[in-house]
Amino acid sequence: MGHHGGVLVSRALVSFPHRLKQLLTASLLVAPLVFSGTAGWAQAAAGADKKPATQEEINKLLMLASINMCVLAKEKVALKTALAANVTPIVAYFDDQHGLKLAGVNNGKPLSKNQFSLGSTLQLLAFVEGRCSQLLPDEYKKAIKEAETALKASNGGNQ
Repeated sequence: MGHHGGVLVSRALVSFPHRLKQLLTASLLVAPLVFSGTAGWAQAAAGADKKPATQEEINKLLMLASINMCVLAKEKVALKTALAANVTPIVAYFDDQHGLKLAGVNNGKPLSKNQFSLGSTLQLLAFVEGRCSQLLPDEYKKAIKEAETALKASNGGNQ
């Protein structure tokens, strides 16, 4: 992964900061509410017929979510709430459309919802920093710094 928009590989999850993992775990508690309504058809459709998502498609949704994150940050919405409001629909979309498969990742096998959520969150935080770093409360800035550290570690220090 050579830049913020790159697909997050599973080794980044190993170095994912503990505090940020706790925050995301709390924010992802709402995910079952979203996924429970679609679980039946999503699981039935999650077969080999799903094409992996492209990085371009992922970047488009992350770009849109970053706009929303900046609006929420300006309104001082708690980070875990803002992340849940943005990451949950992204994961639901990619689960429905691509069976959580990403081009060039995990040998074509689907990622778990948790893996996809963590990867999306890391990338989203990088997009948010690039879009509206001057508006961000300290809570957001700290999470972004931790996410950047995890991304650098997963990429051997290369950005």
